Amino acid sequence: MENVTGILLAATFGASTLAASPGAAQADGGEKNAAALKCAINYSEAAHSDRAAEIVADYGKIKEQTRHKQIVQTFRLNINAVESIALTGAIDGTLAIDSRNPELEQMAIDRLAKCDRIYGFTPVFSLKSKAEAQSASASPRLTQRQCATSYFTLALLAPRVQEVLRPRIKQVATADAGRGITDQDIHKRLSGDALKRGFSIRNGQERLEPLVAEVHACDAQYGYEPVNL
Repeated sequence: MENVTGILLAATFGASTLAASPGAAQADGGEKNAAALKCAINYSEAAHSDRAAEIVADYGKIKEQTRHKQIVQTFRLNINAVESIALTGAIDGTLAIDSRNPELEQMAIDRLAKCDRIYGFTPVFSLKSKAEAQSASASPRLTQRQCATSYFTLALLAPRVQEVLRPRIKQVATADAGRGITDQDIHKRLSGDALKRGFSIRNGQERLEPLVAEVHACDAQYGYEPVNL
C-alpha cells in the first residue's frame, strides 16, 4: 500500500498541489494528503464490501455517511483513482474485510477505526459482537443478482420509491457483474425476470409481501435503511 500510495499520490491530487508549497510546509501537506488518501482507500474498500453489513457494528449508519466520498471532497482527491486502488488492493480478488480471516478482518477494522479517530467520524468502525454476527450470518442471504432483481422489480411496481432504489440497483448489480457494467447492461440483465414477476404480482398470481420481505432482507445485507413503502 505504501508504494502504491506514493506512486499514485501525484495523479490523485494533481502535481500542482504537491509542488505548491516548498520546504516544511510542502512536507507537512504531503503527509496529510498521503494519510487522507490511505483513509479514502480504506473507506472505499469498506463501501465495496460484501460482508461489512454482516460483521460491522452500526454499518447502516456508517454506510449512509459515504466517508470515502467526504474525504475525497475535502482533500480534492480523484474518486476514480481512489476506488481503483481500493479494488486493486484486494487479495486474489477478495478485500481483506471480506476475507473471512479473523486476523485480516480485524486489521481492516483497525485501519478504519484509526481513520475515524483522525477525521472525527462516528460511529467508529468496530466488529459486531459474536452473538450479533452469528444472528446476521444465520439469516438466509440472497445473491447479488437476486437482490438487484428484487430492487428492480419493486421499482417497476412502486414508482414513488424509484429514486431510493435506483442507486441500490446500480451498486448491487455492479458488485454482481463488475465495474464496467452500464445502465443499459443492467436493464438487459434484470428487466426480463423483473417484468415477469411484476406482471404476476399485478395480476394477483403472486403476493407483494414476499417481494417486500426480500427487498428488506437485501437492505439489511448491504447496510441500507429499509425501503419505506
